[in-house]
Amino acid sequence: MKKKLAVLGTALVLIVTMVVTLCGCSSYGKIESAFKDDGWEIVTDVDALQNDLKNQIESVAGENYKDICDVHVFKKSVLNIPTYCSILEFKSDKDLTAKFEESYKALGMTDEQIKTAVEKIQELPNVNGNCVFVGIVGLDVFKGTK
Repeated sequence: MKKKLAVLGTALVLIVTMVVTLCGCSSYGKIESAFKDDGWEIVTDVDALQNDLKNQIESVAGENYKDICDVHVFKKSVLNIPTYCSILEFKSDKDLTAKFEESYKALGMTDEQIKTAVEKIQELPNVNGNCVFVGIVGLDVFKGTK
């Protein structure tokens, strides 16, 4: 009887651990690896970004983007011209969805339209799990991680 309880207890602990681990996963690790493999380098001083890239990030996540997501910036020289893109890593898929819902409401979409759009967020080419790609160059690398 004690062995059965020990096996059952161990199984429950493993199941709970697995659920917590899977729910807390971020897509960013795989994305970062893909960008590094493609020759992109991580920009560590995100606050010194070009204004165009900051404007793109703010257009997706809002002016207070630092409060709702982590910004990861990548740089690569294309024809000797520095090119930048960024990945917005939201804390969870739920936070990402909430941000899209907020944006859709601001556009004047109806609740039914918002519901339909939110259900299809993961089908967007610039969305992968809890991450959103912002930029032009590098989207092919990002899409390859889906």
